[in-house]
Amino acid sequence: MIVRKAPERGVVSVVIAGYNCASFIEPTLRSVLDQTYGSGSGDSHDGNGGRIGGGSPEREGGLARLEALGAHPGRAAGEDPGESAGGSARRMEIVFVDDGSTDGTREVVLGFAPAVTYLPVPHGGVSAARNAGVRATTGQYVALLDHDDLWQPTKIERQVSIMDAHPDLGLVFTRAKVVGDEAHPPVIPPPGASWEVLFKEGIAQRDPAGLYARLLLDNFVPYSSVLARRVAMPTEGPFKEHLRYSEDHDFLLRMAELKRFAFIPETLTTYTVRPGRATERMADMRMEDLAIFADNLHRNPWLAARDALGMRRREGALLKEAGYWLLREGRGREARPILRRAWRKAPFDMKLPAYLVASLTRG
Repeated sequence: MIVRKAPERGVVSVVIAGYNCASFIEPTLRSVLDQTYGSGSGDSHDGNGGRIGGGSPEREGGLARLEALGAHPGRAAGEDPGESAGGSARRMEIVFVDDGSTDGTREVVLGFAPAVTYLPVPHGGVSAARNAGVRATTGQYVALLDHDDLWQPTKIERQVSIMDAHPDLGLVFTRAKVVGDEAHPPVIPPPGASWEVLFKEGIAQRDPAGLYARLLLDNFVPYSSVLARRVAMPTEGPFKEHLRYSEDHDFLLRMAELKRFAFIPETLTTYTVRPGRATERMADMRMEDLAIFADNLHRNPWLAARDALGMRRREGALLKEAGYWLLREGRGREARPILRRAWRKAPFDMKLPAYLVASLTRG
């Protein structure tokens, strides 16, 4: 039997998983330390009452207190975690999980000790690293952040305010500004999307089924914008460690099955599109998307009855994209059964027979 500690009220656990990010992790960490939540101002704090100014980060703390993971980074020795107004601490604990980096990531992150706890793990992929970070923290809320994304200073404070006011919410997300790729939409999710009708004054309607079904058709939640309630997160994982590309969508779907979401329609998050970011193996990404889609339909057959046409179109689109990228990568033998299934879903799509013919000469 697994014994879990009760979440600490008022504490936000910030979990950042990173790999070979020495050249760009510092702005990410500074955007976390600049949060107004629990600080009483916009200044960066080291978590022990010390202010981190415009100079170099404080470098004392040696190994970032690896031995003290259970002592909660950011808490002064002997401090009562409940010492604050209302009987709960308003503070953040920040853990950076290093997924086996081979560059100078360790040295950069250690420069932010003791405000940031450095947790090295063997290279096992982003899902395993994120799970390690969630397990190493105990906050009431869990804020998820990729190693090259950024937050606006008031993000956490505003999200916690919403979650505190609505105890039945599973998570709250925001819009994100996109940088690094002019071909990408400048804001995600784009304003005016059809799913926004599911929210009233930023809160999803009482029945979570509508949001869950819509999220299966389109992942419109920027990962680094999420603040989740710990007790609402899946107990297994929360990220499935066999998934390498679409683990965030799977996580969000499992949250949406049972809990309502809230949405702040402002760009309080910055999403960085970096060359090669999770796009080296598009075929494998689409195959994961297909597996996640099929798993949700299998576990919840009512989804097909609720929106039969939408589910059929989504499955057909995923099959076509997976087949196309398998073909592009010279994996014709794998592409053929996928493309046949796609053609059965969309018999009038004339690109599909052309792809099938091409698959006969490519692998």
